Amino acid sequence: MEQKIVIDSESVDAQHNEKTSQYQKGENKENGSSVGYDELKKHYFTDFLGADEQEAMRTIRFLPWSATDGSIFKKFKAHVIRAKTKDGTKKWQTFMCPKNEDPKAPCPFCELAAKAGEKMRAATDPVEQKNYKEIFASNVAKDHFIARVVDRDDVESGVKFWRFKDTPQGPFEQIYSLKQIKAKMGVDIFNPYNGKDIIINIKRNKDKKKVISISDYEDKTPIFPSEEEMLKWVNDTTDYKKLFPTKSYDFLSVYAEGGYPFFDKQSGKYVNKEEWEKAMNEAKNS
Repeated sequence: MEQKIVIDSESVDAQHNEKTSQYQKGENKENGSSVGYDELKKHYFTDFLGADEQEAMRTIRFLPWSATDGSIFKKFKAHVIRAKTKDGTKKWQTFMCPKNEDPKAPCPFCELAAKAGEKMRAATDPVEQKNYKEIFASNVAKDHFIARVVDRDDVESGVKFWRFKDTPQGPFEQIYSLKQIKAKMGVDIFNPYNGKDIIINIKRNKDKKKVISISDYEDKTPIFPSEEEMLKWVNDTTDYKKLFPTKSYDFLSVYAEGGYPFFDKQSGKYVNKEEWEKAMNEAKNS
C-alpha cells in the first residue's frame, strides 16, 4: 500500500486552544547515545545569533512529527537557567524537565521553585518576597515546543529539530496567526504537497535581545519535488531525545545548587566539581 504523507494542521488549532485556556485560568542517569556529538549536533536547528551578528534570516519547512504522527509541534516543560560552566563563568542553558516522562519523577528545579513559592507566599517582608519570587521564576519549568523541520540552508544535514520557548508573541503564536491568515485564502501552510516554506527573521533589538518574526514565501511548493525524497525525510528515525536528553537527578541537582557537575566514579553519581576537587586536595594534604 502506498504511503501517504499526512500533516495534521488542526493539531496546531488544538494546541493553540489549550494555550488560550491555560492563560485564561492563569495557569535516572542521563540518556546516553552511541552517536557522536558531531553527528548529533547537525540535527539541531538553531535560531541563535552569533556574537557579532545583528540579524539573520533562515528558511524552514515543517515536517510531520513521524511517519505515523501527523502533528507538527510537541509541547514540553524545560528549565532555563544561568548555569555554571567548566571555567566558572555562567551561560544560559535549557534542561528538559524529568516530569515530561513521568509526572511523579523528582526534579531539583521544580523542588526549588516549589519551596521558593511557599516561602514567597508566607513572607511578609517585601524584600524577602521579591527574592523568593526571583528564585521561583528562575527555576520553575516553562513551556517549550519542538518541531521537526527541513533547514533549507543546510539540507545536507538531514532532519533538524527546532526547540523554542512558548511566549505570548513567540514563534508558535506567530506561526498560528500565519496559518489562520493563509487559511482564509484557501492555503494550508503545512500541506506537504502544496504548502509553504517559512521564513524566520532574527534580529537584535535596541536592548540587544533576540527578536523573531515569522513570514512565508509567496509560492506554494511540496516539501521536496520527489515523493521518494519526501518519504525519506518523513520516515527518518532521528530521535529528539538524543538531542534533548533528560538528565539524571544528581546531575541536575548540582546545577540547581549553583555548581558544575563532575561524575565521581567512586560514588557513581554526579557531584559538584569544585567541592570534589577541594575534598581531594584536603585528603592529599592531610
